[in-house]
Amino acid sequence: MSKTEAAAAAATPASHLSPLASRDAFSVVIPRIGAPLAGGVAHGIVFKDDGAPDYILISGPIAPKAMKWDDAMKWAASLGEGWALPTRQELRVQICNAQKEFNNDWFWSCEPYAGDESYAWCQGFTDGHQYGSHKDYKLRARAVRRLSI
Repeated sequence: MSKTEAAAAAATPASHLSPLASRDAFSVVIPRIGAPLAGGVAHGIVFKDDGAPDYILISGPIAPKAMKWDDAMKWAASLGEGWALPTRQELRVQICNAQKEFNNDWFWSCEPYAGDESYAWCQGFTDGHQYGSHKDYKLRARAVRRLSI
């Protein structure tokens, strides 16, 4: 793409592009944080290990009550295709972009704690730390889905 073509693409109003339409080979237009998207709300981009964008993280409903880890995993999956508990990395995106939506609670990750299968990772939305918590403890859960970029 020439500099003239790149300038023209950059000048194209975002309203004329679909939420994921490419402006050029190096960027995409994404919805703002908190915008409705794919049955949830956009909470940011998750990046690959090499720093390239991987997907848009969409946060869905919060479970109606605190629950054990196994129950939280089943609850998220019961919401339908593509819904699951977030990874540790996705929880970090949520705390950075939407902390107030989580009411200073502790939320489950989908990731078991290495070295002790009776524990799983969780995210504190009060202090920002991630810890291993016993799977029988009752914590909150919020489902996520991923929209490839």
